[in-house]
Amino acid sequence: MQRTTLIEATRLSKTKGKRVLLDDVSLRIDRGDFYALAGNAGSGKTALIRSVVGLAAPTTGNVSIMGVESGARAFRVFERVGFLPADPPVRRGLSVRRDLEVTVMLAGVTDTKAVDRALMLVGLEARAEEHASSLGDDERRLVGIARAIAHSPELLVLDEPTRGLGGVERQRIIALLEKLSVERQVTIVASTRVADGLVDMASRVGVIRGGRLVEEFNREGLRERGREHVEVVVSDPAHAAVVLEEHLGCTDFAVCQERLIRIYLPGTRAAEINAALVAKGVSVTRLAVNTGSLEDLLERLAAEGGADQ
Repeated sequence: MQRTTLIEATRLSKTKGKRVLLDDVSLRIDRGDFYALAGNAGSGKTALIRSVVGLAAPTTGNVSIMGVESGARAFRVFERVGFLPADPPVRRGLSVRRDLEVTVMLAGVTDTKAVDRALMLVGLEARAEEHASSLGDDERRLVGIARAIAHSPELLVLDEPTRGLGGVERQRIIALLEKLSVERQVTIVASTRVADGLVDMASRVGVIRGGRLVEEFNREGLRERGREHVEVVVSDPAHAAVVLEEHLGCTDFAVCQERLIRIYLPGTRAAEINAALVAKGVSVTRLAVNTGSLEDLLERLAAEGGADQ
């Protein structure tokens, strides 16, 4: 079945003075995707999100959203997009309810229940009449999420939607996003820290580090990489494959780039694997055990380097 592309970023680079915020990033989001952009603080997540929605022009490259070049000319498109910035502002002097009423009015929404529905979904019904400016950072983030979803968009672009939320609020937002993705088929792009819980339900995950998109996985690929395995870098991958099959009876392995082999055996067999390879004349320059934790995998991929956002 042919998929419809909603976001296409091509070779984006972004510099600020001498700092490199984005470095040759290309990205495609199709209708129905739940794309988690995972990275540590300063990795370039916010720079990429802002470029996607047209709040920051890339130094080089281009972005289209729903077939229109992102930026001021895409204002019609953004009536169908919900956006959560990294630090959601509040409208001073307005109650939470009135803040959302202004949002849906500007979006052209005539559904009189839209505001109440959004407040209920993020758990702010009891705070509706309080001044938005009196809320803490975590509740302001919930207001920002309510703004993003109130007009029932078909695409959500969210910059760290669960950052700073407590356990109950985080689980509420994760469950809400999963419901929007699965039941309402809303396409979602959400940047996240690795440990914030979004990657477990994403259909696709991209890992950003130092302004570069260093890895992308679909759900099956992420689970495969997350299985417990032994990683070896060898002098001769073809010879190593023969040794694994004929001398260790192992056929569950993958030969990857740069002479790397992932061997899906328990880490307790790492010494045995090393000894067999060396005995048959295969030099092993690196050996590591991956315990099978998706969080550990993504943390490792995201850990090196960093770029200011």
